[in-house]
Amino acid sequence: METDYNRLSPKYIFFAILEHEGKSDEDIQRIMGISESTLRSTRSRINSKKR
Repeated sequence: METDYNRLSPKYIFFAILEHEGKSDEDIQRIMGISESTLRSTRSRINSKKR
């Protein structure tokens, strides 16, 4: 997992860790204080940087 996320910001790394731990979207939104649209956007940006 570490090498997959070297190019991510700390915020995106935290998001990825929460997903990796199996947190639900609602849990991630609550923990990070973000909206549903921000969650989708963040997930999309992380996936594009992993390629």
